[in-house]
Amino acid sequence: MKRPTATKKVLLLTVLALAAVATLAHADNRVYDPAAGIWVAPGSQATLRAKPTETPKAPKGTLPQAEVTDAFQFPGNLLFTRDLTWDGNNFWVAEIWNTALIKLTLVPDPIDPMAGTMQEAGGWYAYGMNPFGLAWDGTNIIEAYFEYSGNPNDLLDDEVVFHNAVTGAISNRYLTPDSPDSDPAGATYDPNTGSLWLSEVMTDTIYELNPADGSVRSSFAAPSTEIRGLAFIDNTLWGVDFANSQLVQMSLTGEILTQLDISHLSTWGSHPDGLASDGEALWLGINTPSPDPNDPHPLYLLRIAIPAGEIFADGFEDGTTDAWSSSTN
Repeated sequence: MKRPTATKKVLLLTVLALAAVATLAHADNRVYDPAAGIWVAPGSQATLRAKPTETPKAPKGTLPQAEVTDAFQFPGNLLFTRDLTWDGNNFWVAEIWNTALIKLTLVPDPIDPMAGTMQEAGGWYAYGMNPFGLAWDGTNIIEAYFEYSGNPNDLLDDEVVFHNAVTGAISNRYLTPDSPDSDPAGATYDPNTGSLWLSEVMTDTIYELNPADGSVRSSFAAPSTEIRGLAFIDNTLWGVDFANSQLVQMSLTGEILTQLDISHLSTWGSHPDGLASDGEALWLGINTPSPDPNDPHPLYLLRIAIPAGEIFADGFEDGTTDAWSSSTN
């Protein structure tokens, strides 16, 4: 596949409609695997890249349930959303079917807080075939993606790519720490230290990176076998524990601080995938894979209240946020 250049034209996302896609085949003959929600080589299955069977870490006791305060439906032309980020004004989502990074504006319902919608407000094609992690550093939308050739002995590079949030121009890119077998499923930015945090699900590792060159500043073992989506708030990390249907709050050294059950959110969708914070709440992307692009399942963005009285790493005990958190994902 010929990769796009930094001068690639900005998408007019109004044309990102499923009607423009005739089949489940990509231009370079890769095919879309709806079960896994990724693009793969012809004739291959996503299970070729699957991790060895592991036993998820079981929660201790009964966990409090995450409280949904608002719900917004993604535009109907999006089939499979991944990670999210908040740029201070709008949400961005990595979307696999259109291979795009899409900016979205929330449109609340005036009567029902669970019936909001979203409108596309811009965006670009992703640099990689399978954009998973997404973050914002104040200037750039940061994409973490993996490429999948279909042959586990011939994996392609997984990278982090910096797109200017206004123009879409690419200013930097480098390999993920465990490339070519990392699957970077979550990303977030810490403005206090200027670190980029990345969750790699193939190695079950969460990395703190120098955003300039991707060098590792620190790392710790992920609390479960598949952390999809990361968010930074009040000097702590939150992640989507896909294996155990939980939201997990972690210290910056990996200590588990809080676990919230999200299994009851299955009525919204089967795949909790993507997490962001606007500094006041968590925002969870949730979807159900659509085997038929002409009959997509609805996808949702859910606002999750942070439990009051929770003790954060920076000393807050009432669920309030510090000044930094108001502009981070």
